[in-house]
Amino acid sequence: MSEIKLKPCPFCGGCACARHNHTCLDIQMFDDRDEYWCECLNCGARSKTLAVINARYRKTCHSELQQIRHKAIEEWNRREGEQND
Repeated sequence: MSEIKLKPCPFCGGCACARHNHTCLDIQMFDDRDEYWCECLNCGARSKTLAVINARYRKTCHSELQQIRHKAIEEWNRREGEQND
């Protein structure tokens, strides 16, 4: 899967970055949560957060996490009135 370049912030034109957070929800059940979003480094504007919960019985593979990351970037890059490729 090729890397998608982030567009500048739609509000201030600043640089953006993709963010990731991993949280342990239940240490006994080995449940955890991975979240991805994009954020402007200048004004702090954010895309919506996309998340997946990994249960002990279902471990999310790396390619699934990459797909979620790409979806977060696509959400950030979407602009009102632009034609999607």
